[in-house]
Amino acid sequence: MQPDESPDTPARPPAAPLPASIPDAVPAPRRRWSMAQAIWLVPLVAVLAVGWLAASEWLQRGPSITIRFATGEGIEAGKTRIKYRNVDVGQVSAVRLAPDLKGVLVTAQMERNAAPLLVDDTRFWVVRARVAGGEVSGLTTLLSGAYIGVDGGKSEETRRSFTGLETQPVVSVDEAGKEFVLQASSLGSLEIGSAVYFRRVRVGQVLSADLSPDGQGLRLRVFVRAPYDRFVSSNARFWHASGVDVSFDASTGLRLRTESLLSVLVGGVAFETPAELDASTPAEAGTTFNLFEGQAAALRRGAAQVLEYTAVFTDSVRGLAVGAPVEFKGFVIGEVASLGIRFDREGGGFAFPVKLHIYRDTAATVAAREATARRTDDGNGARFPIERLLSGRSVDRGLRAQLRSANLLTGQRYVAIDFFPEHRGEKVAGLSEGQREIPTVQDAFGELQAQVARIAKRLEEVPFEKLAGDMSKALVGIEGAARSVETTMGGLQGEVVPSVRQTLDEVRGAVKDVRGLLAQDAPLPQDVRGAMQDLSRAADAIRQLADTLERQPESLLRGKRETELEPAR
Repeated sequence: MQPDESPDTPARPPAAPLPASIPDAVPAPRRRWSMAQAIWLVPLVAVLAVGWLAASEWLQRGPSITIRFATGEGIEAGKTRIKYRNVDVGQVSAVRLAPDLKGVLVTAQMERNAAPLLVDDTRFWVVRARVAGGEVSGLTTLLSGAYIGVDGGKSEETRRSFTGLETQPVVSVDEAGKEFVLQASSLGSLEIGSAVYFRRVRVGQVLSADLSPDGQGLRLRVFVRAPYDRFVSSNARFWHASGVDVSFDASTGLRLRTESLLSVLVGGVAFETPAELDASTPAEAGTTFNLFEGQAAALRRGAAQVLEYTAVFTDSVRGLAVGAPVEFKGFVIGEVASLGIRFDREGGGFAFPVKLHIYRDTAATVAAREATARRTDDGNGARFPIERLLSGRSVDRGLRAQLRSANLLTGQRYVAIDFFPEHRGEKVAGLSEGQREIPTVQDAFGELQAQVARIAKRLEEVPFEKLAGDMSKALVGIEGAARSVETTMGGLQGEVVPSVRQTLDEVRGAVKDVRGLLAQDAPLPQDVRGAMQDLSRAADAIRQLADTLERQPESLLRGKRETELEPAR
């Protein structure tokens, strides 16, 4: 027992024997990251990812713009997209009322690559489903909702505040072509987007229609696409091509004109350069033209292409209208420009002055044909001035103007200029040298009626009753002479041959027959009176026929109206 051990302490086991040598201690490698430490990497990576996304968004983010619209219909913040050529270039971020409460302000965030579009003349509008000018657009918005369209401008001045359009523009800024202005008296069936036609080919559209500053007309802006804009010459004429143009022409009858089925439904504008005008010089952009009501009015000659003459008629001008043709031997050389009425104090009647526009080019061609046929040209080839055809010398040769019927069904009439031999050398009163007036003659119905009236008047002037009395007296004298001869022959009865007696009997029979013919109740005087009455009735019937045809030309086909067949009570 060791001296420091107590009796209660258990005995220790004997210590193991020490090895002969002790190895050196080697330290174990320590771990740099424990599991608890690695979990902090997750938020760090998330922060880095968010930072990267934010930086990428900031780098792609373009400028912010403001667009003012009249209403906010269909526009939603965070949902409505902004598209250029159907590609997303931005998104609406906020929609609020304008400070003046008269519109809405739309704030949109644009992409960086859309920055070049934000210039002074860029246009914005809300794309919705619409029908205009016969075209349907924006149908996709019925499912996806409205979006804001962009039409990039060409200006170099940047801008961040815009005023949106209420309707989609018809053409884009970068579309090639020319814009023209049309002045019209009425809009008709035209609207924004209506088509513009050239020879029935659609070449453009109507951009806008506004009242003129004085309110007396309309100003329309039309756009003609390239390359068709070169066909709009400085002498071009524009007219309404809306609907169906139905007209009764005095020379060709019924005429039906239309550009296309679409123009019949929604209207349109057509243009063309008259054949007699120069079409080689294209019109400049912005040129102003007049918009005519129809093709006939548009292609009518201008004041510089016509010569103005006057023809004064005394017959009724019923059926003659402005635009009716003026013909010379079947060729149309002009048209009626206006109709008038005046009172003749000297004659106590009314006259109807008709203003005629004679075409310089067409009439000269017709006159040249006449001159060539007669070999009386003036040495300038085919040129023959129309003034020579309608000169005072031609009037002395019997040149006159006459109203003639062009269509018995419609009652339309035209002015015919021709030579009348019976008026050759006739001096016309009231015409002075250099005065552009063409003398007139009665129309065909008037001449026929006048001739029948003259015949009836001459027959009425024949003294049939006096002639009958004179013939009766002559017969009495003949009868007395016959009796004297008979008495003489009675004394010479024995000497007269039987043939003489037979001759006297024949003379007596002839005298009796003549007396019977000239008696009051004899057929001959009655037949003569009946013939005179028939002629008078024929003259009245022709006069009534002329009046009826003048008032109702369609009666040749349909007959007289029932109300006119019954006598007035």
